[in-house]
Amino acid sequence: MKSPLKTTSDSGFSLAEVAISVGILALVVLSYIGMLGTGMSNMSSAINRSTEGRITDSMLREVQEADWNSLDSEYSSDSSRTRYFDDQGSPVKSGSVNHIYTARLYFDEKHGGDTKAVELPGDEMGRVDRTSHLHGVIVRIANRPGGAGEKLLDDDDAFGSYREYRGTIVKLGKNRSDKRGSAGK
Repeated sequence: MKSPLKTTSDSGFSLAEVAISVGILALVVLSYIGMLGTGMSNMSSAINRSTEGRITDSMLREVQEADWNSLDSEYSSDSSRTRYFDDQGSPVKSGSVNHIYTARLYFDEKHGGDTKAVELPGDEMGRVDRTSHLHGVIVRIANRPGGAGEKLLDDDDAFGSYREYRGTIVKLGKNRSDKRGSAGK
């Protein structure tokens, strides 16, 4: 007579081994989930900074291309110095559904800046009149749409609720009015 086949095997994992493996796997997965929040926060911050850089660049370019002699009059009111942007840094109209960022331009001289402190290459002796050739510019950007963003930009005590970027624009060549005058001669 044949003996019955043995169907049980001693070569499998014990309950203790499986429990330890599941515990280690859970610890690794939870660590990755914990890092996911930090990574998403860092990515969001990087996207905001990149967009704010595009906005700042756009506003500085606009001022640099404006008529130098009429800067103060062209940008005299809050409405003429305020621009609205979408999540990509593209200009939109105030009240637009896509309005995410509110940015406002300030001239540094009116906010405690000093263009005389700017060093110009080739002018080590300080002969160039910096006040007539340089303008310090501040761009404040609030990441809040609508009136909330404008209120933050108006409040000097709300620093931290908006970001502030500084730049210097330089008088280049002739003014627009000079070009028009010489074209008619």
